[in-house]
This record gives sequence, C-alpha cells and structure tokens, in this order.
Amino acid sequence: MNDAYGSSPIVGSRAPDRARVDIGRAIRSSIRAVHAAFLSKPIANDLAIYFHELEPAHWVEFRDGVGALLDMGYRPVTPDEFVTPSRGGKRLFVSFDDNFRNWHRALPLLAELGLSATFYVNTLPFRDTASEAEIGAYFDRLAMSRDRQTLTRAELLEISASGHTIGCHSHSHRVLSQLPRSAWAGEIRDARSRLEDITGGAVEHFAWPYGMRRYFSEALRDYCKEIGFRTIANAIPGCQQQACVDPMNIFRTDWRFGRPLSYNLTNLCIDGRIYAALFGRSVIG
Repeated sequence: MNDAYGSSPIVGSRAPDRARVDIGRAIRSSIRAVHAAFLSKPIANDLAIYFHELEPAHWVEFRDGVGALLDMGYRPVTPDEFVTPSRGGKRLFVSFDDNFRNWHRALPLLAELGLSATFYVNTLPFRDTASEAEIGAYFDRLAMSRDRQTLTRAELLEISASGHTIGCHSHSHRVLSQLPRSAWAGEIRDARSRLEDITGGAVEHFAWPYGMRRYFSEALRDYCKEIGFRTIANAIPGCQQQACVDPMNIFRTDWRFGRPLSYNLTNLCIDGRIYAALFGRSVIG
C-alpha cells in the first residue's frame, strides 16, 4: 500500500522528487526494522486493524490474514465492544475507511469469515449522487489510482443490513484541522446526517480523515463528543500495545496487502508509542 494513501494528503500537483521519496522510504524502513528488532512485544489481546479497498485480488490475502487472527482465538467486535473493558479473551476490531464499491462485492467473503466489520464512510462520492469530476477529485485526494469506483446509497444500506456497523469519515475526506471551524463542523455533521438518512439508524462512531495526529485537533475531538459520537478511531500504526482507555482515541494499524502475513503480524507487535508521541508519525511508515 502506498505510504501516502490514507495517511498523507495531496497538497500540491508537483510530482515529488524520486530520489527524495526513495530516501524517505529507506529511512522509514530502517526505523521500522530497529523497532521490530528491539521494541516488539507479544501480540496484544485487543487488536484494531483497518483496511481501505477490498478488491477481489485481495480476497485471498484478506481471508488468510483475518483467518489467521480468528484461528488465534480473536473474536470480532464492534467499536462499542472494543472500548468496553475486557473480561478476558481476545478481541479483534476490523474496520474499513473511505468509500469503495468493492466493499459491497466482498459481503459474501465477510459472511464466510463470520466477520462483523465497521465501515467509516465518506458521503460525497456515492456514485448515484456525485458527478464523475467529484469522484475523480475525491480519489485524487486519497492518492488512489486503482479501483476508483464508489458505493451507491442502496449498496451502503445493504452493507448495514448485513449486520455491519456504519461510521462517519467526514463528507469529502479533507484535512479537517486545516479548515475553519464552520467548514469542518459541516463536514462531520452533514456526513453523519446523510448516513443516518440512508441507513435509518444512528451513526455514533467516527474516524478522522488521514488518521495521523497532525490532521486532527482537540477542538475537533470535543466537537465529536458534543454531537454524540461514542468513539473516535485514528490511523496510527504501532500502538497496539496501548490498552484502549479512551473511546475517543482508538489506535488502529493498517493491514498491508502485498506484504507477507509475517510482516503484518510483526507490525501488530511493534511498540511505536514513544516514536508516535515524539514525532506525531507512525514508526511503521
């Protein structure tokens, strides 16, 4: 998965210098390797992993990865269950961010695994309401060049009716902390209202766009609490060793397709909390 996708917004149109990109990747790889060697702990009993798209080409990897965790005794849970103090056992919180048509196509796969997931949805790009230009600009913000197809509202309703949790991910997936208050409040409030209109149920869980600490703020967090969200999820890998004591700060680690199972399991064991606290970035990259 592209390091920029889901973590770093596109802030300009100029292509990055290739040598600088390669150096950055090498540095991040080295930081991860050091942490994997010296700052790893046994895999935690509570895990929160997240995905973006789930194309058919990913199904085998998804089945193998999630299946391995289920075989290890992890039980899929909702956001509310995940933030409730554990009475023992292993819990697995699985979520998806953004808005992809291939989620709907993967419903049989999720059913096969007995997996109840949470979908944090952007409401701008529904393909039965948005223009091609709006959808294109949306995927450009995500740095997404692969399957650029989004859900219809009916498909989202079917996902909800299949027993999955629908959460809010803002309307158009912008960097909320860079917007004036009226704009970011509208992004959150309007998206939530649209999702509730579609599903007919309350939407009480939120994940902020781009997920890293530098793209959110305490004012945004307070607003989410004020309007009734019960949980907020981030996208800061390397913090699975931190027990979830704050429902407004669920730490999630992204599962990376194209990487071996061992790589992803190692990411769940790396303790990158100090690095994240010091630099506001993920030790995993």
